[in-house]
Amino acid sequence: MLEPGYHLQVASDMTECLCVVFEGVIEVYTMIDSVKIQIALLGRGSLVNQYGLLLSGKSNVHFKCVSTTSIYILPAARLLEVTKEDPVILRELEYQAELLQDRVDLITLDYYQFRSAVVHPKRGL
Repeated sequence: MLEPGYHLQVASDMTECLCVVFEGVIEVYTMIDSVKIQIALLGRGSLVNQYGLLLSGKSNVHFKCVSTTSIYILPAARLLEVTKEDPVILRELEYQAELLQDRVDLITLDYYQFRSAVVHPKRGL
């Protein structure tokens, strides 16, 4: 369990893993001219760092736990093991990485938020 205030990833870190939110809320924000700008609140089922994992890229946003949070961390090495066992997954990941490669400069937000995981700023999940 991660405590509120824990930074899961700081902008420009190159994190070699994919994180899946099981419980809790993670804030996505950026800093512009020393001003914090909140982008999203991620809940259960959201993914963090999928582009960084596929492309070894850097994120332009910060991820911070705003409540006690439980996540699953899939290290790049384990993902590689899975792809060796299932060539279909490997081909799909290679395809996705190829599609993203030309757009790598456009990618600044490295998260995916499931519709059911939308967090209302005042009401919570």
